[in-house]
Amino acid sequence: MNSIRKADGEKPLYQWVRDELRQRIISGDIAVGAALPPSRQLADDLKVSRITVTNAYDELKAEGLIDGKIGSGMYVLPPQYWLKSMTTGGKNVIPSYSAWQRDLSGLEVSKREKALSLILPQSTLPISLNFGVGTGDTRLFPVADIRKIVTEILDRGDATALNYEAYQGYLPLRQSLAKYLRQQNIFVQAEEIYITAGSQQAVQLLIEALLQPGDCAIVEDPTYSIVLSLFESRGIKVVGIPMDKEGMRDDLLEEAIRRKSPKLIYIVPTFHNPTGIVMSPVRRSRIAALANRYGIPVLEDDYIRELRFFNPIPAPIAAWDKCGDIIYVGSFSKSLFPAIRLGYIVARGPIQDRLLYLKRVSDLGCSALLQRILYHFLESGRLQKHWRRLSRAYNRRQTAMMKALKSEFPVNSSWQPIDGGIWLWVRVPEKVSVASLLAQSILSGVYFSPGETHFVEPDNQPYIRLNFAALDERQIEQGIRIIGALMPRH
Repeated sequence: MNSIRKADGEKPLYQWVRDELRQRIISGDIAVGAALPPSRQLADDLKVSRITVTNAYDELKAEGLIDGKIGSGMYVLPPQYWLKSMTTGGKNVIPSYSAWQRDLSGLEVSKREKALSLILPQSTLPISLNFGVGTGDTRLFPVADIRKIVTEILDRGDATALNYEAYQGYLPLRQSLAKYLRQQNIFVQAEEIYITAGSQQAVQLLIEALLQPGDCAIVEDPTYSIVLSLFESRGIKVVGIPMDKEGMRDDLLEEAIRRKSPKLIYIVPTFHNPTGIVMSPVRRSRIAALANRYGIPVLEDDYIRELRFFNPIPAPIAAWDKCGDIIYVGSFSKSLFPAIRLGYIVARGPIQDRLLYLKRVSDLGCSALLQRILYHFLESGRLQKHWRRLSRAYNRRQTAMMKALKSEFPVNSSWQPIDGGIWLWVRVPEKVSVASLLAQSILSGVYFSPGETHFVEPDNQPYIRLNFAALDERQIEQGIRIIGALMPRH
């Protein structure tokens, strides 16, 4: 802290201390959750009076940047506490909670959750251009088709659409999905399909069904950040396997299987989140063979397969399954619209009873009305038409983003075009602090997803994930220009 520059006499000394600390917090130089020095220590370091430091801390606390914990000094708060103050001049008030709440606030926070604390609730973000969302463009949602389908359902007087649905899901929808999956070379019966509240619930149910605290799970490194948090919340030990251009390296996977005896392998082989890589057919068949050989379940998350631009996509890993070891998960939240909140699990064998039990105690089943809407989308051909429309639009937007990146980002940044999905994975120069870049971007009205949240070990990862689907070409160019201007060029 003794690097704080000295005041030049134009304003009170405590304001200089306050302003310097504020800048270091906003820039990410002082991390979220970091403890500030005791006021006496900082005063000695800076050779100022203790009241100077105390006054500076009091103002930073009033702005919501820091808060005090009895007996343990001052700590930097997550941005959701201070962004409103920084952008509107308002004052945030941190309430005095009861003892049980304070006990919870004292729990150890993982490195990942500290990084994820930068991902704020959308309702509180002062954001005009958001590259961090996990959705497509709301302007392209099929509102007219939804209205027509809902009207058709209700005009028929189908009161079951407003009732509870079977725990496993609406049978006609499961039959329609079975027909669709057979086109992907997954030969499945409706009885082997379980409707879930999106792919996230599907993953959560499978973790609960298959793993106990202390068990080991294997993932690609990097991978979907929320799944890493799900594993962490359950006390699961996670082993990351590096990727190459064909996906998870199967040679390293087999070595990890022998050393770690994992109870689950989680893979996103198609338009991988976050890199966009499509796993090769040879790699898929080898991973299926490893699962069968060692008797380890593989959770294949095929969350956005339908939004593809160029080359044909290889069949899912589940197409190579022989013994029921590949559990296949799909979703419609990103390829149709997020509020549909419907996904599905394809599973064979005794695990079926366990999944049905867990689904029942979780939520008693998904919305009957939404399941009927999805069924009509599938059966009418409207959904396939919608996928083609989105794929064309998102392909154009990816092209616009890559053009903007080439123009606005430092020359030693790098990225690869992808064949589908909604994200580009961008490596920024090593000298760029992603945490600082994100804090400055937020204050400029632009948001992106920090790459570190996708790694098993999240420290100092020089990557950002950019959604090219949620914004139009003009907005993409504007946002990339703002982010690029915040990065050093030399």
